[in-house]
Amino acid sequence: MKVSGILETALSVADPAASAAFYKRLFGFDTLLDNDRLVALNVAGRDVLLDEAASPREGGAGCADHAGFEGRTLRRSGVW
Repeated sequence: MKVSGILETALSVADPAASAAFYKRLFGFDTLLDNDRLVALNVAGRDVLLDEAASPREGGAGCADHAGFEGRTLRRSGVW
């Protein structure tokens, strides 16, 4: 399987709006979605950065929650 990119990265944060504002100021990302639970930011028109509200059961904020990889053979390989 050959990975050709990372389509999304999710961060568990205490305050999604504040986290998104930081990345928008720093990199100029546009907002794709903004609700009570998460803010999705457009990264270079191709990728998504998700700032998600941390769940108390997950141990709090400050960690990467998940990443979504792009690959042309994922389905065919039987991995996914």
